[in-house]
Amino acid sequence: DCVDRFAPGLGPLFRRSCRAPRVVYAREALRPNRRRAGQVMDLRPVRNRMQDLATLTPEEFDEEQTMAKYAAMKSEVSSFYSQYPGQSWKNVLSFGDMPYEHRALQELSFRREAPGGRERLRTKSVVLPRAPAVTELTLRLQFEKLLLPAFVRLDGDISLPLDVFG
Repeated sequence: DCVDRFAPGLGPLFRRSCRAPRVVYAREALRPNRRRAGQVMDLRPVRNRMQDLATLTPEEFDEEQTMAKYAAMKSEVSSFYSQYPGQSWKNVLSFGDMPYEHRALQELSFRREAPGGRERLRTKSVVLPRAPAVTELTLRLQFEKLLLPAFVRLDGDISLPLDVFG
């Protein structure tokens, strides 16, 4: 997986326990033989899905990526907030270098139907610059380490498009 390939020194952190961070691949959330509601190709036969993926318009590709991220996020958040029946969703954070993560998080929040109707979901989305230099990446990690506790504690939403500065 990507941790072993790109950051092998972090492997023990990701394997330490069931509470360890997880890497989730959105493309696995939309397997070729599965369909999702709202997916670009809902009306096309599943058998032709891989061919369709190769010939998407830019708008269809954006929607496909957003829906893949949405499906992965929904699965993970549902799993995380299922420690007891009717548990409310409280905080969902997304850090990514593509606008798909941001749009998927917005979609997750918009589509959420809380059990009992009483829930205060807070979303925090940070869109990071793509292909940062090593020095920028180092500074970014230090910055995020300092800000992460504040992001979690904030009783509100954050939308931070850092990719516009790159």
